[in-house]
Order: sequence, then C-alpha cells, then structure tokens
Amino acid sequence: MRTASICLVVLVLAVAGCGPAAGSSPSSSPSAVPSASASALPSPSALPSPSASTCPPLSALRVPSDRLVGATLDRGASADRFILEFGPRGGSVEPSVTLSPVSPPFSMAGSGQPVEIAGSRFLQLRLDGMTIYDDLGQSTFTGAPDQKLQGGSIRQAVLVDNFEGVVAWIVGYEGAGCVTFRRESDGGERLVLEIAHG
Repeated sequence: MRTASICLVVLVLAVAGCGPAAGSSPSSSPSAVPSASASALPSPSALPSPSASTCPPLSALRVPSDRLVGATLDRGASADRFILEFGPRGGSVEPSVTLSPVSPPFSMAGSGQPVEIAGSRFLQLRLDGMTIYDDLGQSTFTGAPDQKLQGGSIRQAVLVDNFEGVVAWIVGYEGAGCVTFRRESDGGERLVLEIAHG
C-alpha cells in the first residue's frame, strides 16, 4: 500500500510538466518510468485535461492474462480506443499494468533508437509479467507494433518495449477528452484505453 501511494505521488508530480507543450524527460527510454501495481493508475486530475474534474475515476484493473495476442486502434463516433487482447495464461507470474503520462523524447528500449509519435499528449501503457510467445517459443502476437489513426483523439500507438516480461506502448493523442481504462470480457479478454474526442 505504501509503494502504491509513493508511485501515485510520483505520477502526479511528473504530470506537472506534461501538457500540449511537451517537456523533456530525465530518461529517453519510456520503459524507465517506474513500474507499479494495477492499483497505481493516475486519477483523472493527474491527466493533462482541463475537464478532468468531470471525467470518471480510473479504477484498479487486473490483467486478464500474461499472454498478449493482439492490439488494435479503433475509431469511434465520440471516442477512439486502443484495445489489448489476451489469450490463455502461460505461466504462474501475476501480470500487472501501469498507465502513466509521459513526455518525449521517446526511444526503443534496448536499441535506444529514437521514436517519433504523433500527438501532443502521451500515455505509457506498461504491462509487467507479460509474454507474446507460447510454450514452444512461437509468437502469439498478431497485431502491428506501430498503428496510426487520422483525426479523432488517438493518433498513434507504438510498441516501444518487449523484453524480459515487460511490454510497453506509448499512445499519442490530441485534445482534452476524458481518458478511461477498463477491462472487457464479452467475446474475449481485453483491456481498453478509451480517449474521448474533444
């Protein structure tokens, strides 16, 4: 509980300099953002949105599985969604998720190669205790590691880390629409990051 509280304070402090005019980050690697338990999601007031006080609170989420099988960007009439799909569990490690505001510059973990991501605001969605391979070492992930949408709120989602149980995405978006993050189980197991147009 103490650890989650410390992480939440770190997230709130980090957002103080985050906004449309993105500032610099102490580290160029998005994966350097501290990991935390599923309960360490930012409150709506921690996200860079002038309408945050009217947004629903972000609830703690349990990750459906330790095996990621898909990721898609979806355009909606009033909001865009970034959807992560999961398959059957492959191990005994309990996976966790951290959603946190981040600022450029961004780079690929491991190689350090710079990454340009469309948008003026950015969120990192980090999964710990995660794999994209089956027991035979074959890839289970069928999504694209770099996805874009034109217009709307979400502009791009890039897979920036996939190493030693860490899978991290940077999602770039525009506008001040509410951010919601939820788990859906109808028709499969998914985590859905939704950002309203606005």
